[in-house]
Amino acid sequence: RLEQQPCHLVLGAQPTSVQKSLEKTNKKTASTKTTGKPSQKGPPTSWGDQLLKKRPGKGGATILWRPGSGRHVSEGANSYRPFTHIVRTLHLEDAVDVCTRRRIEPKNVVTFSSIDSRVLSPTHPCANMKVLWFSASSADQDEDASDWYGNVEFAVDAKILLERWKYSFLVEMMTTPTHTTTRILVTNTDYSDILPEYNRYCAGGPWQVTSEGQFTLSKCSRFKFRGTNIHEHITEFMLEVTPKDEKKILKACQISFKNHEDAQDMKVRHVCNRYQRAGQPCPSPFSRPLTAFYFFDKIQQNKVCWNTGTPKLSVSAQQYLQSFLDNSQDHSQVTV
Repeated sequence: RLEQQPCHLVLGAQPTSVQKSLEKTNKKTASTKTTGKPSQKGPPTSWGDQLLKKRPGKGGATILWRPGSGRHVSEGANSYRPFTHIVRTLHLEDAVDVCTRRRIEPKNVVTFSSIDSRVLSPTHPCANMKVLWFSASSADQDEDASDWYGNVEFAVDAKILLERWKYSFLVEMMTTPTHTTTRILVTNTDYSDILPEYNRYCAGGPWQVTSEGQFTLSKCSRFKFRGTNIHEHITEFMLEVTPKDEKKILKACQISFKNHEDAQDMKVRHVCNRYQRAGQPCPSPFSRPLTAFYFFDKIQQNKVCWNTGTPKLSVSAQQYLQSFLDNSQDHSQVTV
């Protein structure tokens, strides 16, 4: 059961103890104009849901929004599920590239977003921001379930969210005809002039931290309570990383293979996030065993030796590797 801490706003500053430590580090003080009136910092707030962007589509509009002040997006205490890891799922070729180059490289925000770098002014604070996208997950999730993000999952212990970054900001919630996604920026840079701070210790939001662990919404309300979500709510974390963060994340990652064969039929909705949006066929609509075979085959061709600079393999991935080695003529380059 989640702890219901006395908190009115989902959006806002960190709890007092955390806030004090941040104030010492960043010397954040309230400012007053020469008129004697306190200046308002941050983006404008509203009691109603705030529409950021809207994009029409054949099946319905995709809406970017933020909930109004004081508005809970949870649908009760049973709306939450615990999560222990954050994961990033890539298509086969991208995953091979990460392991070959030993880099999990952050990119500019180039998606339908309120901070899409393609449409921001060059002087906007987020114009050159580079992030890694991860989403909340739990260790006991069914590996055979269809994953619409891709073939190879890179998982990191969720504790890293609380250990390496000072700030979290609510970028937006995205409501599509089938589901709702929340995007939270986790960073060591203060963007409070342009983005609302997110209080992860407060009940009612998409991400909550309690003494019992970290929780994410599985069921949430939509923009102005219109319509119904068909699929579970997704919490996405946009991690703004330094080269040091990047190396630590990659070293902490554990690889597992996902079932992406539903992407063989792109006429079915919600089967391939990346290529379906682009209107292109998925290049790797494979089952877990087939993905594992192609992955280790390409790793072998690229002469990649597994060492401390590469991600760990999950138990199931090690089993797939052993099966590959048993059927391979030359496995000198692929070792655990």
